[in-house]
Amino acid sequence: MSGEKTKLMNDRKKIETVIIELDVEQRATLALAAREGEQSLRQFILNSAMARAAEILPDRGHFVLPDEAWNAFQNSLEKAPASKTRLRQLLVKKSKFDFGTLD
Repeated sequence: MSGEKTKLMNDRKKIETVIIELDVEQRATLALAAREGEQSLRQFILNSAMARAAEILPDRGHFVLPDEAWNAFQNSLEKAPASKTRLRQLLVKKSKFDFGTLD
């Protein structure tokens, strides 16, 4: 039995505690929102913080790739762009919105 208990404890993720200070009004507001969302205050704060982190972090442009995929990505960035004849024609063709130069 003791061996089983030790294994269960080792399989659990390490839990860290974060302490935040709230004034009475802040706590009441969060507690009300948590109740409305049918969550505990702890769940509400954690879920809200994780949702906000998910919004912020993708904007950092940070992503992780295995070495092989990273090398392929780097190689694609270093290659000259493929020639797009139709795009080139479109860009040099005078538009019906061109009324001359703005000199």
